[in-house]
Amino acid sequence: MELTWKQIGIKGLMADPQLPFFLKWDSTENHPSLLDDSHAQLSGLRIAGDPHRVREWLGLSIEGTFETGIEFEFMEDDEAALETVTFATASGPVTI
Repeated sequence: MELTWKQIGIKGLMADPQLPFFLKWDSTENHPSLLDDSHAQLSGLRIAGDPHRVREWLGLSIEGTFETGIEFEFMEDDEAALETVTFATASGPVTI
């Protein structure tokens, strides 16, 4: 069983650490999320840095929900970082 993927945007991240990168799975057949039923789903990200730069890179014109349903919240800060990640669960939202 082989699981392979491509990293998308990693060069952008290396040049500007506030930019996210993504994984494009070559196949979902052996994807770890399919190993068992899960009721948790990524629902939000809070990102520190230059909100205009991150929005531009992601193709978001205004703060709000990305086309995948993930809510992006931006906060201006001199130090770029992923501040929090929120998951929707059967018991309500969980933020890490």
